[in-house]
Amino acid sequence: MKPEFSDDPSSTSVTTRRYEAGHARLATLSAEGIPYVVLEGTAVPLQALSTIPLTAGDVGGPLLVMFIDGDPTQPVVIARLSPTAVPSPAPVEPATDRPWSVEADGTVVKIQAEDELVLECGQASVRLRKDGRIVLRGVDILSHASRASRIRGGTVAIN
Repeated sequence: MKPEFSDDPSSTSVTTRRYEAGHARLATLSAEGIPYVVLEGTAVPLQALSTIPLTAGDVGGPLLVMFIDGDPTQPVVIARLSPTAVPSPAPVEPATDRPWSVEADGTVVKIQAEDELVLECGQASVRLRKDGRIVLRGVDILSHASRASRIRGGTVAIN
């Protein structure tokens, strides 16, 4: 929802975006200085915007974030918090009944799901199924190879 202003100069009516606030910790800064934050109660870092300068010394520190249009996947860092201002949340324990996991060792990120893993963005999706089937969907699917591009399978159907 974008701000809407009336053409009537006597009007003071404005519709504004909705923002909600929350606590986060600075997980890391990319080489370009882009902050990645971990929201309270989660373990997955999200790329964030920031209204304040952040440094490597801020990593691990508490932050106040707002969310564009209330969307928790679009955090904006608006302030650093004193470590005593935010009680340390209980550590997030991996749920044993959850059928998925994420592992990262700095060079490889491994995401596992018990039955199916789906990545979606707009009209594009990648679906990995337990039976070994991979489904790619999109308006256009583009493949580039600087060397050979091979298609292998028991049968290959084109069109």
